[in-house]
Amino acid sequence: MGTVRTALLAAVLYLAAARYAVLLQDVAGLGAVFWPGAGVTLTALLVSPRRSWPAILAAVGAAELGNDLVAGFGPVPSLWWAAANMLEPLLAAWLIQRWRADTFADVRGLTAFVAAVVLAPLLGAAIGAIGTTRAVSELPYLVTFGQWVIGDGLGMLTVVPFGLLVLGRIPAAGLRSAEAMIAVVVLVATSALVFSAGDASPTVPGAYLVLLPMLWMAVRLRMAGSALSLFVVSQVANGFHAVDRGPFSAATSAVEASAQLQLFLAAVGVAVLLLACRTVESENFQDLAETREQLIAAVSHELRSPLTPIIGFSETLLRRDDIDARARQAVEVIHRNGQHLTVLVEDLLRASRARRGILPVQPEEIALDDFVDRLVIGRSEMDVEVSLEADVRTWVDPTHLTQILTNLLDNAKRHGRPPVRLSASAQGDRVEVAVSDQGGGVPDWFVPELFEEFAQVSRADTRGGLGLGLPIARTLAVANHGDLRYERGLEGGARFVLVLPSTQREAGRAPARKASATAVKR
Repeated sequence: MGTVRTALLAAVLYLAAARYAVLLQDVAGLGAVFWPGAGVTLTALLVSPRRSWPAILAAVGAAELGNDLVAGFGPVPSLWWAAANMLEPLLAAWLIQRWRADTFADVRGLTAFVAAVVLAPLLGAAIGAIGTTRAVSELPYLVTFGQWVIGDGLGMLTVVPFGLLVLGRIPAAGLRSAEAMIAVVVLVATSALVFSAGDASPTVPGAYLVLLPMLWMAVRLRMAGSALSLFVVSQVANGFHAVDRGPFSAATSAVEASAQLQLFLAAVGVAVLLLACRTVESENFQDLAETREQLIAAVSHELRSPLTPIIGFSETLLRRDDIDARARQAVEVIHRNGQHLTVLVEDLLRASRARRGILPVQPEEIALDDFVDRLVIGRSEMDVEVSLEADVRTWVDPTHLTQILTNLLDNAKRHGRPPVRLSASAQGDRVEVAVSDQGGGVPDWFVPELFEEFAQVSRADTRGGLGLGLPIARTLAVANHGDLRYERGLEGGARFVLVLPSTQREAGRAPARKASATAVKR
């Protein structure tokens, strides 16, 4: 019984839309300038299960056939028109559901919807234009075909979003507010002003004045505002156009005037719908980002709590002499993996703080030769060759500099091959610190993604890390008024150059200092 009621309601609404469209028929009698019946049928199909589609299409086809016969048209053109008005929305609904475009939650879905309402009228026009040329033999097929495509396409584009809004398939939040009511009044007034003028005044560019309140409604009221504004403007524009008013009425023929108006409305409609979709996408992305940051903070806190006793007790056990070699080996694995997990958690927290712009920066003047020596002494697990100019000083947060160089050296250890070289030199008012290795370097295709979060050459890489080391290092460099870039080394391998502000202004420089082998290679 629900299917029967839906089919009957669709037929009644289709008949009402058809009679309304006839009132908008252009003075030359070349067909309706706008066919909302196509949008009524498509809306009924989209909100109904597929098992109800045959009944809906049959009811709409019968309504079209009966309406044409009562109007005095012969059975042959009436059958062609009925077939066109059944197959066209069927194809559109099938494409929309196949492309998952039955909602306007994102730009991709809306783009698919627009494509469907452009392609489906091509089928309807190919069939319906045959009936029109049978009914009025002097009408060219191509002219009728073009009018059908434009009129039915715009009917779907304007009626379907409005129909889904009325039926609750599009959120209507904010439409009952005073702000929305004022916006609708302004929109109606602007539309009436633009499209009621005669003698093509205002001019065609002046017609785009209606875009201002439409865009405002799309941004403020999202998809509900764009659907409502598009429906209102299309009705006002078509109503005045039917009595030969508006900026498009000065066209050389009624056919050209109708086509210009419908194409204008289609372009405006797609623009406001896309803007609304993009606004919703941006808000959803922002909400998702905030949720992600909250999740990262919560998970990181929960992970740090058990990690502290795990690492602490494992260190205590490793200092004891009364455990056997096998137990010690197991405790070492626990301790090593606990430390690794701690580093990952800290990286997540640093990345989160960087995205939120809350990285504290406490810069101070640092002599790089002493700073690097202390850092390298703590990295006895790998060979690091150090070559520094004497008395190179920079202005940087020492904690950040330690993190940057540690990330670069760890990156060289995991992905490169020894020897790893660390050099520093003054370049005018800047200081360049370079870390290079003799590995295979970064693949050319991956270089543009190198400093993006969670980017990795291979997801199957088991050498540790989340793909956050380099993004964090660059973020810290920028926070200290510097930068971090990648270059391919002169001898192959990867070369990362950290650029920081210099604190020295002397014209001369002391010669470069080469650390001794015992101090450098460890």
